[in-house]
Amino acid sequence: MARKKDPKKQENEERELKKMNDMLAAEINVLKWRIATEQEKADRSRAGQNECRQKLVDLNQAFDEESKRAFQMTSEMKAQYKVMVKDLDEKIGNLERELNGGESDLFEKERNIKDMVRTKDKEIDEKDNEIRELRKKIDDMSQEFANMLKATLDKMQERIELANTQWDSDVAEMPLKRLDS
Repeated sequence: MARKKDPKKQENEERELKKMNDMLAAEINVLKWRIATEQEKADRSRAGQNECRQKLVDLNQAFDEESKRAFQMTSEMKAQYKVMVKDLDEKIGNLERELNGGESDLFEKERNIKDMVRTKDKEIDEKDNEIRELRKKIDDMSQEFANMLKATLDKMQERIELANTQWDSDVAEMPLKRLDS
């Protein structure tokens, strides 16, 4: 025969079980809240990483555009220089034909040719100097942009590492509380 339990004992056991169920339910709710909080932190961190990636893409795109613009400027200047040299060569040729055509104006024509050559050389020197200065400016700007980009990337890396360190320390500092009675 099965032994009958004392109704008072049974009622106390039921109260204890209900109390324990309530405590476990509360602990489940706390753990669910912690999971939601951690998920929210992870989502914010991912959003920050995505934003940093997008900024890096934008910086790379700006750098590419600046490189293309610098190359285009150099190409245009080179084309202008070639056209100018061609024009000057044509002028010299015309002057030489005039020299061959008239003996009486020989002295005057020689002087004009020398003046034109000096002017051409001066202009070529000026354009060469201008090209060198522009190339130097382009190189300086490229170097400065590269330094700015490196500094930005270094700062972003530091911030990411700082955020990861803080996140790791926050996770480590959160003690798991048990609801014991």
